[in-house]
Amino acid sequence: MTSIYEGLAAADYTSRTPEKLLLEGVRNWMGGYETGCPHCWEKTFDSFAMELGSARAARPLFMLAQMVRALRQSCSRPVQCYPASCRRICLDECCIMGMVAAAQMND
Repeated sequence: MTSIYEGLAAADYTSRTPEKLLLEGVRNWMGGYETGCPHCWEKTFDSFAMELGSARAARPLFMLAQMVRALRQSCSRPVQCYPASCRRICLDECCIMGMVAAAQMND
């Protein structure tokens, strides 16, 4: 059995701002659904606004919310995510990042 600590470090994926925002955004948004705590969604908005500015953060944040909602509704099992502060990245998170990258390249 493989330990979760043997996976790739999230730092490998978050050296660029877009990937960092996506990974943390998905984790926080999923956490908001899981806990019902609006603080998770507020934290996501705050991180997007800090990087992009409040006005420019609205569209990517809306798109993130739509993507998370679609994933939750269409997956045959719960999407697995680590807490936002975790230094590792799981398979489902890698898949989400890959889907976004493919969509950006019209693949």
